[in-house]
Amino acid sequence: MSALLAMSLYAFSMSITPGPVNVIIFSRAVKDGVGRTIPFVVGATLGFSSVLFCAGVGLSLLIQKYVWLTNLVALLGCGFICYLAIQFFKSGSNLQSSSKSQIGVWSGVALMILNPKAWLAAIAGTSLFVEEGQLSQLIVFVYTASFVFLV
Repeated sequence: MSALLAMSLYAFSMSITPGPVNVIIFSRAVKDGVGRTIPFVVGATLGFSSVLFCAGVGLSLLIQKYVWLTNLVALLGCGFICYLAIQFFKSGSNLQSSSKSQIGVWSGVALMILNPKAWLAAIAGTSLFVEEGQLSQLIVFVYTASFVFLV
């Protein structure tokens, strides 16, 4: 039970720290309303759950063996975040909602998969809470983190 509480607290602390996903969620909630932002939140949760699962099944070992993968993921993530920042600044302060600029589930998934902070949090979390070869612990951690992120 204490491990589940620790997992929940770790997931909560990772979900409230500043990052591109939180900025997009808050700005879109103000612009479009909370209800229209929920698909993006669900997508971001699915994306992070995928990242967490990949980190837990051995991606961190692969990255340790091929260090250049870390740089590639960081460059792709930084490029995507810069693209989103440019789009964010170009959007202006007009609070008119348009159906053309709606973000959805796949935007949230893509942002999380390309988010370097998500990868670092996933690798750190799996190293803390999942013993090597313990798939059941990994699944509990993924479900716990997903639940905390959605709430």
